[in-house]
Amino acid sequence: MDSDWYDSEARTPFKFSFRKLMNFAGPGLLMSIAYLDPGNIAGDLDAGLKGQYALIWTLFWSTVLGWYYQVLAAKLGVAT
Repeated sequence: MDSDWYDSEARTPFKFSFRKLMNFAGPGLLMSIAYLDPGNIAGDLDAGLKGQYALIWTLFWSTVLGWYYQVLAAKLGVAT
């Protein structure tokens, strides 16, 4: 029967695996820093040079919103 493999896995106790965690979290961590491409860094450095600390609030809110979207993506990944 096809459901035999499922029933046997359902009876085994939970065992934490760091490798399994990284299989799911690894791509999310990689994508959370994917915006740091060389062209973007050059543009950010140029904007920082011209604007100095006037643009620090933009960095703060983009970090907060990026973190928020990553949390939502993780929740969506867990739910599906």
